[in-house]
Amino acid sequence: MKKNILWLLLVLLIYGCGGDETPKKYEGSVVSKPSPPKPLNPTNPVNEKKGKLTSSGSKILLDGKPFLLRGFNIADPWHVIKKNHRKDPKALEFLHDFIYSGMELGGNVIRIPLLPRDAYKEGFLDWSQEYLETILIPTVEFITKAGWFVILDNHYVSDFDEVERTDLFLWAEIMMENFGNNPQVIFEVFNEPIRPNDWATWVSYIQPMVNQMQKVDNLLIVGGPYWSSNMSGANQMPIAGKNITYAGHVYSNQDPARWKRDYPENTIFTEWGFEVGGTEGGNLEWAKKFYYEFLHKKSWTMWCYSSDWGPRMLNDSGGLTDAGKFYRDIIL
Repeated sequence: MKKNILWLLLVLLIYGCGGDETPKKYEGSVVSKPSPPKPLNPTNPVNEKKGKLTSSGSKILLDGKPFLLRGFNIADPWHVIKKNHRKDPKALEFLHDFIYSGMELGGNVIRIPLLPRDAYKEGFLDWSQEYLETILIPTVEFITKAGWFVILDNHYVSDFDEVERTDLFLWAEIMMENFGNNPQVIFEVFNEPIRPNDWATWVSYIQPMVNQMQKVDNLLIVGGPYWSSNMSGANQMPIAGKNITYAGHVYSNQDPARWKRDYPENTIFTEWGFEVGGTEGGNLEWAKKFYYEFLHKKSWTMWCYSSDWGPRMLNDSGGLTDAGKFYRDIIL
């Protein structure tokens, strides 16, 4: 009798009282709504900043008043999940906790690069509906409910004459349908067009997509040739449309003469950064010179709150690099 009781107890311990042998799925694998955002530090100024973003002349405005967007980039959300062994694309809990850890440093905007297509069918356009439902819509809701702005970036890094405009039009339609007229969402229409390095050629290429996106009132960011670092042509030949701003990308391997070019006044520097020992090089001395001589009165998002995509703000252990610490110090 004792043997039978002991055997029954052993079975219950192994399989559970319900007798269900099927292991439970990761709790974040089925998400109908995003987790409610955690309360941010009340000293974070973004908690007071909810309203309509527009561009007027040389300024970015929030409810009609000049406003600076300041924040950071993350890696493509799917790649954040994949790198950390969350192979279920619905595993939002980890992603949101990761984003929140960056938000705690301070700021008011997060730029989300969306890789459009890639050889492994992991790019946004390759499975857009699933990506929207399981990752992007809940993540945008998570960020905006905390009072932050979001830049959704069409993250091509390509010679633009090799990118089919049908992909641009598709991306634009998806963005407008799901996020159009949300005043906290900003669209960056093409991350880094590279060549031809000619502004007039670029305008003729990208203007139809910008025209398409005039159906919504969201702020638009338009980059330009040579990795969005050759933007001076916008002063003589601006992109036509409402609520247009421009992108600037500056890294520490660029000569100061390049980052002191004639950028349009309403440029948002959606990528800048440095990493000691990284491909782009740079150090704190470069960062201080660049920031205090050039960037400190402008809108920007630092690249990149990641331990994988460089130049990195996080080291392999998840701690802040020199760049991450510099962000923390200047954002407060």
